[in-house]
Parts: sequence; structure tokens; C-alpha cells
Amino acid sequence: MTHIVTDATEKTTLRALGIKSLRQIPERIPIVKWRWVIAGPRAENYDPEGRIAEDNATFPSRIYDPNWERKKAEREQKAKNKGKARDEVVSEGSSADASRISCD
Repeated sequence: MTHIVTDATEKTTLRALGIKSLRQIPERIPIVKWRWVIAGPRAENYDPEGRIAEDNATFPSRIYDPNWERKKAEREQKAKNKGKARDEVVSEGSSADASRISCD
């Protein structure tokens, strides 16, 4: 599947697709209005970054971005780094606590 084309509401679209959330649709699949299909791949149908123009996206929360793969990797790396930082703080706190234990 390369695109989902609909002018229906989110609720109707979800029901037709047999899913509960737009998040279940991979980011690589744009959801566009019929007028985008009819107009064809013209430059004015895209914004300067190559995303499908907002007025052609059926749902504002799902504006297709051709850079989604890179951005997803960046988000995952950021989350991974955040987890590492948290683990380092816990480790540092643990060793500091252990150094205060006396054997009297």
C-alpha cells in the first residue's frame, strides 16, 4: 500500500480500515484527500520540505513527511540516550551510597 485516499471522517476511515487508531498506519503511508490524487504530483501539492501540503492531508495529525524515517531514528536515538543518562545517574548514586558504608 502506498497511500490511503479518503475524504471521510477519522472515525469512518478507521472503521473502514478495521483499526482503532491512525497510529496503527505506518508513517510511510500518507493519508490524502481525493483532490490531491486528482491534481496529480504537482509542486504546489507539497510544501518546501517535500511534505504533502497540509490542505491535502486528510488528517492534520498525519501530514506525510518524506523525512519520517530519519526523524524516527533521531527520536529513537534521543530516547535511547535519555535512558542511558538515567542509568548513569542511578549507577553514580549507587556507588556513592556504597562508599558511605562503614564496617565498624
